[in-house]
Amino acid sequence: MHTKYQAVTDFLTHKNVTPTRIYQRLFAFCGEGTVNISTVHHWVINLRDNGRNLNLNDQPHSGRPVTATHNLNKQKFDEVVE
Repeated sequence: MHTKYQAVTDFLTHKNVTPTRIYQRLFAFCGEGTVNISTVHHWVINLRDNGRNLNLNDQPHSGRPVTATHNLNKQKFDEVVE
């Protein structure tokens, strides 16, 4: 669902709608299930800073590394499946 919110945010940012107004419109349509206003502000800032190219994929971050895609794990998975 976040992808839909981001698409709407991208469109409205392109139309120079303020982040607060974008949030109000999302809330009016989706109610309590919508993202919070700080998330909308964050998306708008990223859209403006990145030339309106919001990346919808997860970005690398600190913490425990992802191990599910290591080659050894892939080999073990393939062996189990076979």
